[in-house]
Amino acid sequence: MRLTSPVSAITTVETSARPASGRRLAGWQALLVALAGGLALAAAFPPEGFWPLAVVGPALLAIALWRQRLRTAWTAGLVFGLALFYPLLSWEVNLAWYVWVALATGEAVIFSVLTIGQSFLLRLRAWPVAVAGWWVVAEAVRDRGPWGGFPWGRLVMSQATAPTIRWVAVGGPAFLTFLVALAAACLAWLIISGWERRPRTHAILAAGALAVTAALALSGTFLPVDNGTPGEGTAEVAAIQGDVPHARNLPDLWRADVVTENHAAATDELAARVRSGTVPAPDLVIWPENSSDLDPGLNPLTYDTILSAVDEIRAAIDEQLSPDAEFGAEPADVVTAVAAAPAFPAAQHRVARHAPSDPSPADTIAH
Repeated sequence: MRLTSPVSAITTVETSARPASGRRLAGWQALLVALAGGLALAAAFPPEGFWPLAVVGPALLAIALWRQRLRTAWTAGLVFGLALFYPLLSWEVNLAWYVWVALATGEAVIFSVLTIGQSFLLRLRAWPVAVAGWWVVAEAVRDRGPWGGFPWGRLVMSQATAPTIRWVAVGGPAFLTFLVALAAACLAWLIISGWERRPRTHAILAAGALAVTAALALSGTFLPVDNGTPGEGTAEVAAIQGDVPHARNLPDLWRADVVTENHAAATDELAARVRSGTVPAPDLVIWPENSSDLDPGLNPLTYDTILSAVDEIRAAIDEQLSPDAEFGAEPADVVTAVAAAPAFPAAQHRVARHAPSDPSPADTIAH
């Protein structure tokens, strides 16, 4: 017996979260490519500071994620994040090894969750632009949470010595991140076009997009920024990074002294270069946060070390005290201490105390 129905058949379409058909890396290959991408991006930041790798790292991540299933994409993002943040945050071992492990692992997990979004964007027709936008959004998310965010590892931070850096003055940090990420996505597009053996026109378009994006980014070196207004005065500012010990195997007081001495030694080196005529004399020298864990007004050794550097460089030193430093008998809200040059004999060392919620000085104490 044969059953029939007057109702016409209805074709059903089953949607799936599986990626579109096409070539993709095997799972283990995707993880290896993601690992290489994370290490490459880490090397774009100091101390290596090879800034072109800021394009290579994200490109390898896109290749690792190409047409992957959700689980593989998440794992690849995690591997990329671990390879990036463990080297990038290795300085945290100065606090404690478990601080380093917790922070690097936490950042990698957050990055891996965000990477799922990139894996979906790779299915779009204009995915290179979408992926570039993803990097901007992902950095904005990490910059804001959890607990106020932790923005280390932004692509723009790798470009401090690159010709691209002047774009920050035009479009801000997010715009430069977008340009770097767009160049990375175009590089991935070019590699994928050859790997999937697409028509030659695809490779030509990808190569052209990469060339245009790279040329646009590198053209930042010709932007007319930092020229000042004619007739206005200018000042030469020097930034010092003296570094900190790479192991917490000595008492904290000794470590604090070493940090200050490192910055004083770096300032002395700058002074020697000024005397030789290789660099101009600065009007102001800036030391970074935590360059002194001790109040120079209470610690004679720290005081003498800073003023010795002032005498060498013959300029004012803006010294950033640690927020945890002792200031008098109270825990410090100390933000900035200025060790003035000998032109200010009445206040060789002035400390400005700031309330955390108020950037204006609450009071000034002269030593």
